[in-house]
Amino acid sequence: MNQAARAAEPFGETPAHARTQGIDHGLLEKARGAPGILYGEVAKTWPGFIARPGQQQMMHAALLTFLSAKAPDDESRQGSNLAQLEAGTGTGKTVAYCLAAIVASELLEKTVVVSTATVALQEQLFHKDLPRLAKIIPELRFDMLKGRGRYLCESRLQGAIHD
Repeated sequence: MNQAARAAEPFGETPAHARTQGIDHGLLEKARGAPGILYGEVAKTWPGFIARPGQQQMMHAALLTFLSAKAPDDESRQGSNLAQLEAGTGTGKTVAYCLAAIVASELLEKTVVVSTATVALQEQLFHKDLPRLAKIIPELRFDMLKGRGRYLCESRLQGAIHD
C-alpha cells in the first residue's frame, strides 16, 4: 500500500502500532530495517536474550511514535505525541523502546531523554542495558541525571512553572 493510501485510511482500520500518519515518507524509508538490524545484534550478543514477537512489535510502535512526535515549535510536522505500550515483567520493554529511541534519535538528530518511574529501572538502564547497547552501537552516549527529589510529578512541574 502506498503512502497516500495509508494516509487516507480511517484510524479504525489500522492498528495504532502501525499508523504512519504525520511521518515523512523519506524518514520512514531511512528507518526501515535499522531497528531490526540492531535487534538482531542484541539477540546474537546478549547472554540469555530471547527474541519475542511482542517485543519487536513494541519496538516498531515506539519507533513510529518517536518519528511522528512533534516539537511545540515544529509546525511542519503533523504527528501525534503519545503511545501507550504495555507488557509484562521480563518482556524486554527497555530493549524495545531504547532501540527505537536510538534509531529515531539518529534519524531526527535529536537527543532522547528517558524518564523512569523507579530508581531500580534507572539503575538497570544506566548500569546494565545502555552499556550493553553501547557495545553494539559504539557511538551511543548516555548519562544519568538525578534531581534531589529524583522525580517530577505534575504538582512539582506546575510549581516550577508558576514559581
